[in-house]
This record gives sequence, structure tokens and C-alpha cells, in this order.
Amino acid sequence: MTNGPVTKHPLFNVRCKLFYLDAKKKYKERGVGQLYIKPLGNWRVQLIIRADNSLRHVIFNVAISETTPLKKAGKNGLTVVVVPNPSIKQDTAGQPTVALLRVKTDVQLSALWDKIA
Repeated sequence: MTNGPVTKHPLFNVRCKLFYLDAKKKYKERGVGQLYIKPLGNWRVQLIIRADNSLRHVIFNVAISETTPLKKAGKNGLTVVVVPNPSIKQDTAGQPTVALLRVKTDVQLSALWDKIA
């Protein structure tokens, strides 16, 4: 994570799957798409996932800082506790949720980790 200038160009992008932890403590798939990491300044970055469909709608849009809980999950996953935007369900809007971002390889995970941790 850097404290550099804010830009419109992503620092990093990678294809990933997005999962969230439901009330039964099981991960449910939210979608597949391209993850973009954009700098926001003040040691913060924005994580945006655009769906792999013709509309390319946003399925994940959060800002994280150096205090945001991050953890590697397995050989190719990363968990983050955030308030998701757009919300996953109407009844949980505004509530912190555990999101799992899964990339294809451990090399991609290492590159992702280097950009946000």
C-alpha cells in the first residue's frame, strides 16, 4: 500500500472470484470478474471488481486502509472484512462482511498481497 498520488489508472488488476461468508458460516459465490486496485492516497486503496458479463457491472467496490483486516486464505485466496458496496443483501446493508477474493495461482496472490498489504 502506498501513500502516492491519486490516479485513475489501476496499480494492479487480476481476474478473480468473489465469495462472501453467509449467516451459516459458508462461503457463497458472488461472481467472477476483473479486480482493479486503485490508489486513493493517505495509505488507502480502492478494490473494484467488475463482473465478467456484457454489462460489466460492479460487484465489489470498497476502500481499504492499512488497518483493514486482511488475511491470506489457502494458497490462492485473500479474506478481507469490509462493508461491501453494493450490499450483498438488503437485510445486511451497512454491516461488515467477510469477503474472499480467490485468484488462479499463488503467484497472482503474492502480487495482489504486495499491492494491498
